[in-house]
Amino acid sequence: MQFEPFYRDESITPSLSWDEWRSAESRRRTACVWFLMSRIVAVKSHSHYCTITDNFRMLPLPAPKAQWEAQSEIAWAQALEAGHPNMSTIGHLLDAHQLPSDPGNMQRLDYWYARVDNLGMLLNIAICVI
Repeated sequence: MQFEPFYRDESITPSLSWDEWRSAESRRRTACVWFLMSRIVAVKSHSHYCTITDNFRMLPLPAPKAQWEAQSEIAWAQALEAGHPNMSTIGHLLDAHQLPSDPGNMQRLDYWYARVDNLGMLLNIAICVI
């Protein structure tokens, strides 16, 4: 039996239906919340810190607000057609923050800020303190 990861990257395995996408996006958002919690809480066990953020750079970012908050399959399809985010992982967001003076990074961050919801803004704050 093969196990898929808890979350799935839409750029690698796109969802075929709105219901499938909502389920996959819910799992991605849950993984993002776990990442945020790991930035806040450090668990110490037997004199060693337990971290869950060792491989966080590949964690997919949440979908744009318009896509996540779509009230119908038609609205979701329209938001999907409007374009995918220019940053798809936490690693992309971190890289853009590390060189903010680069005009390309400023453009990517502006695009990101214009489309994110509250979870995206929390991730943005967490990235700033890494």
